[in-house]
Amino acid sequence: MIRMLLVLVFPAKTWEYLMDSKQGTIYHLLFGLLPVLALCGAIEGWAFHTFGTQRGYFGTTIMMDWDSVLKFQTIHLSILSSTVILGALLIRLIGLGAHLNPDLRTCFIVSIYGLSPLIWVKILDGVPFMHTWLCWSMGASGIFYLLYSGIPVCLRPDPTKAFGLFLMGCLQFIGLSGFAHWSTLTLALR
Repeated sequence: MIRMLLVLVFPAKTWEYLMDSKQGTIYHLLFGLLPVLALCGAIEGWAFHTFGTQRGYFGTTIMMDWDSVLKFQTIHLSILSSTVILGALLIRLIGLGAHLNPDLRTCFIVSIYGLSPLIWVKILDGVPFMHTWLCWSMGASGIFYLLYSGIPVCLRPDPTKAFGLFLMGCLQFIGLSGFAHWSTLTLALR
């Protein structure tokens, strides 16, 4: 959990540490991703229940009861977890397309820690006057920031392929996370 904060502050040093560590994929999922998802989801859910959330074209504030909050967070966290898994598989396919042959552990590290800005910004999504797509776009710009140093350190491509891998990784993470955000709003707030 601390590494998901450190990768935002010291990205190059933290990416190197993550690649040199011997922890496996399950460790990063259980002790990196799940506590941060739970913490940010709990804070966002509490804020939804306490302050309400703005929905609709005119920004009407809707107070959410605990059942609605639990439904929203369950859908959101399951879709976000599947986004991390699908993102890791797509990073592997992009790496294979560039003749790199990355292992699945490396791809999961890129996916888990590359999507961490999007997860941390969920806390701001609980503030009623913050539009949900503004919070998502702040997290998406953080993805660009992290993957710029993360893709070359983790996948170790040739310099001629590094920028293309960075762009493809960013596009796939932005597309996946945008679809996940839209589908969460569509499914949970019907």
